[in-house]
Amino acid sequence: MGDRRTLRILHLSDLHIGKERTSGWRMGRVLSAAWTQNLREIAADGRVDLVCFTGDLAQSGQAAQYVDATRFVEEVLEVLNVPKSRFFCVPGNHDVDR
Repeated sequence: MGDRRTLRILHLSDLHIGKERTSGWRMGRVLSAAWTQNLREIAADGRVDLVCFTGDLAQSGQAAQYVDATRFVEEVLEVLNVPKSRFFCVPGNHDVDR
């Protein structure tokens, strides 16, 4: 066998920033210190090559939701030491301000 290479991708979806009004307690449980600890454990396990977010970063595509979403994504990339150029996002139906 030749040189064995791996590609590690962190795949995220359906954050729904802006939905905190109706389910904030749930988001707090998931995206609290435990979330950051999980990211640190992923990073300690080896380099992450890409972070992909597929759909519904925001709840209703409003500009204010993307301020918070940007902060979330930047924190993820920082903890994983992944440059912004290695972040890919595919919008979902909730990512559009109708």
